[in-house]
Amino acid sequence: MTARAPLPPDFAARSFLARVALDAGISPKRLRAKDLSGDVWGTRAPSGAAGDLRAKCSRYLLRMPPHAVFTHVTAARLHGLPLPPALERRRAIDVSFPAPRRAPDIRGIRGHQLRRLEESVASLDGLPVTTVARTWCDLATLLDLGTLVAVGDAIIYHRRNLATLEELQRAVDEFPGRRGRAALGRALPLLSGRAESPGESRLRVILASSGFPRLLVNTELRDRMGRFVARPDLRFADFPIAIEYEGDYHRTDREQWMKDVTRIADVEGLGLTVIRCTAADVRDSASMIRRVEAHLARHGWKR
Repeated sequence: MTARAPLPPDFAARSFLARVALDAGISPKRLRAKDLSGDVWGTRAPSGAAGDLRAKCSRYLLRMPPHAVFTHVTAARLHGLPLPPALERRRAIDVSFPAPRRAPDIRGIRGHQLRRLEESVASLDGLPVTTVARTWCDLATLLDLGTLVAVGDAIIYHRRNLATLEELQRAVDEFPGRRGRAALGRALPLLSGRAESPGESRLRVILASSGFPRLLVNTELRDRMGRFVARPDLRFADFPIAIEYEGDYHRTDREQWMKDVTRIADVEGLGLTVIRCTAADVRDSASMIRRVEAHLARHGWKR
């Protein structure tokens, strides 16, 4: 087997445009070799340096036309927003052009044409992306209500604060797309800056949409001496019922499981009923809703 010719030093450890390599004398056959990744049309990168989404976007940036912007799912992933696994695994890159420019039609690229795009562009490690607020708006046609709220919660989370609730409201008010506007209008009043996981957010949307009383999100419980006891995921403001969302790690991590047992006992010691919910309750919520309704009814609540 004939050994591959080594790449010139200027091309050996970085991404590059295929046409630039051809102009430098690298043969088309060498550019088709398996040690080079061509997952972004018109570019090459050493396979070991192909990297993650950020690296892939950086390669496309080499040939990206002026005014183009990374948007939608790609922008959300670059911003670190929580998305469903299917969207996290999406291989294509979302690239948008401001209307009336035509959306790109290139292998591996999902092209979009957006209005008022120029007003919503930020730079993230040198990559042109839509702002967090505009990205959330653009996701409205791709996500169900619970997931849209979960992403919004992550954006305004009080310990991270990628954007404020007011900024999201402003973005919705200025959002030019008709598709998705209704979903954004439903999601905005459901957002909370205190939600700590997407599953918890989805659970809260189900409960809020079921006509139950007002919920408090991750607020502290203290005993009669004022000592901190716990911070339940959710609890009803006017009824002694707390609701805990338990991700799978609550089951698989023994130390976390033991902490959960103690915490729930402490909360129940204050006179509250604790309802434990899982991802299965979020996927198929009818039984969980009946369970919550039964506990509320015991405390005098009526629809």
